Amino acid sequence: MGRGGGTAIEGISRRPCPSGSGGRGPHESGTTFPVTPLKYHEAAEDELLNEIGYLELRAKGLGRRFYAKVRRAEHLITQNAPTSCFSF
Repeated sequence: MGRGGGTAIEGISRRPCPSGSGGRGPHESGTTFPVTPLKYHEAAEDELLNEIGYLELRAKGLGRRFYAKVRRAEHLITQNAPTSCFSF
């Protein structure tokens, strides 16, 4: 890992540790469930962003597809975890 450049692809940036439910869609009820915030260690986040950039350079759209899979995994982790902030 770490083969990418200093910046990731456009539109993908660092994210703060989220709080609250936020962003409910029109089809969701007003009931809120606890959400486990997820936060990356700065070095791990830098490596992730570099890899996304590297994959995008290798094949157009590959970095974005990889990032979508990472986001899906993050969602599964936060939905099935105890209520505390995770650090990776």
